[in-house]
Amino acid sequence: MNDYRWQDVAAAAVGAFVIICPWIIPFEFPASSAPAFFHFTHVLAGIIILAIVVIGILAEERWPEWVQGVLGLWLLTSPWALGYNSMIALSYSDMAAGIVLLALAASSLVFEQRPPSSF
Repeated sequence: MNDYRWQDVAAAAVGAFVIICPWIIPFEFPASSAPAFFHFTHVLAGIIILAIVVIGILAEERWPEWVQGVLGLWLLTSPWALGYNSMIALSYSDMAAGIVLLALAASSLVFEQRPPSSF
């Protein structure tokens, strides 16, 4: 079992933030089924981030950091991909979480001394 690093703790915090941000960030939804959709996508993305963090702690490979980078890109672009870029607070929080996740993945890949993986 591998020891966890500060990047793992920070990425787990980002995952937890993504899960709870639809409830803590005030924004307006139209009177439709949009709230359930946004809650579902945020909870799903946060759970995937947390799962990748746990896998990254247990694995002796570098691929979890690459997946974190892809998830960071998804969070960064999801306001436009899912069409909620007009909801400013939620869009900015997702973009900030994506940038932080990308930075954490990059710092893990650049500064970590794990053996190279086959990925």
